[in-house]
Amino acid sequence: NGTIALVAGGIVAFLSPRLMTAYGPAFEPYHVCLIYAAATAFVGALQMPTTLLFTSGSKMRLCALLNIGWALVYAGGAWLLADLGASGICLAFLIAYLYHCIPLSIFAWSECRKVGTGATCGPDKHVHERHA
Repeated sequence: NGTIALVAGGIVAFLSPRLMTAYGPAFEPYHVCLIYAAATAFVGALQMPTTLLFTSGSKMRLCALLNIGWALVYAGGAWLLADLGASGICLAFLIAYLYHCIPLSIFAWSECRKVGTGATCGPDKHVHERHA
């Protein structure tokens, strides 16, 4: 998931000046917005498997709290960066997803440590406990 998003995002970021010029020469200076959007898609793709782990593991309250935190960071960032227009909105998304990585990583690591492997975990962890 992350590898595909990295390659696709890298291509979009690299080609962003040309892609934006396709809308007209006046859009070329705004290619930074497309770079922010590609970076946000990459970070989101990295987080998706962990988010699905929590969702499938009946951690909906935790997911709700993490999403509320993400939303507060995004809304605050969008408000602070509103003067940048679309680039500000995309940058606020990126900042919010980067913030989201911190608690998501901490909670994912703590869940994996509960399983005892430190590397893999998931909703099937109870299967391993029954066989132990």
